[in-house]
Amino acid sequence: MILCSSYLFLQAQDHLRFASAFTDNLVLQQKSRVKIWGYAPPRSTLQVLASWSRKEKTVKADTCGKWMIELSTPAGSYQTYNLSIANTEQTVVLCIGEVWFCSGQSNMEMIMRNDPQWRLYVDNANEEIAVADYPGIRFMTVQRNESFTALDEVLTEGWQVCSPQTVGGLSAVGYYFARKLLSSLDVPVGLVVDAYGGSPIQSWIPYAETLKPLYKAEHETLQEAVEKGKEKPEYNMLSSLYNAMVHPLIDYKIRGWLWYQGEANVGDAGRYIAMMKDLVSSWRKK
Repeated sequence: MILCSSYLFLQAQDHLRFASAFTDNLVLQQKSRVKIWGYAPPRSTLQVLASWSRKEKTVKADTCGKWMIELSTPAGSYQTYNLSIANTEQTVVLCIGEVWFCSGQSNMEMIMRNDPQWRLYVDNANEEIAVADYPGIRFMTVQRNESFTALDEVLTEGWQVCSPQTVGGLSAVGYYFARKLLSSLDVPVGLVVDAYGGSPIQSWIPYAETLKPLYKAEHETLQEAVEKGKEKPEYNMLSSLYNAMVHPLIDYKIRGWLWYQGEANVGDAGRYIAMMKDLVSSWRKK
C-alpha cells in the first residue's frame, strides 16, 4: 500500500494543476534539463506544452496524483514563454535565465523596506526602492513553515516581478545580488528566497544526514517533541525547515545558492564546520 505524504495530493484529485512553485512570472534555468511537476487525479494522463518546444509532453500521474516531466530550456532572454496543461486553463507565463536559491536566517530574510520596529534598516532604502524598476528580476518568497516530515509543497504567494511596488518585500541581499547579475549577464534573474530569521543550521539539514553522534542532542530534543504529541516542530529543531521549505523544491533547477547564516549557532564553533559540510553535501546530492 502506498500512502500519500501530503494532504495536497488529496486536494489534487479533482483537477489538474501545477505545483505552487510554478506561477506567472517564474524563471527557469537556461540551457538545462528542468523538471516541471504538479498534481492530477491519480493515474490520470495529461499533456504539458512548453511554447519554446514543438512537442507536447505526455505524462501519467502516480497513485498519489503527482506528475513530473523534464524539458530542455534554451538560452536565457527577455522573451516570454507559456507553459500549459492541455485542455485546461492552467497556463503559466515565464522567462528563462539564471535561477538562484537564497537561504539562511535573518540576514538573508531582511527585506528592502525598512522596519523600525525591529531596527532593520537598509542604506538608502527609500531611494533604491523608488527606482527599482527591473522587470528582468523575478522572485518567489517561501513563507515560514516547519514540519516533522518532508512536505510536497511550499507555502508561497508565487513569483513577482521586481518593481518599486514589489521590491520592498524582497530580500535585500537577494536584490543587490540579482541586480549585479542582471547587469553582468543581461538575462532574466530568478530568486527563490527561502530564509527563516533566527534559524540554526541544523534546521536546514536533511534528517538522513544527521544520523551520527554530532547531532545527538538535537535528536533527543526532536524525539521529546514527538512524544509530547506536538503538531509541528519548532523552527530551531532538527530538519524542521528543510522538511517544510527546501524538500518541496529539490527538483527545481537552479544555478546555485546563497547562504547567509551563523549567528544562531554562536555556541557551536567547535562543530559548525562539520555541520556546514553536511548541509552542502546533502543539498548538492539533491
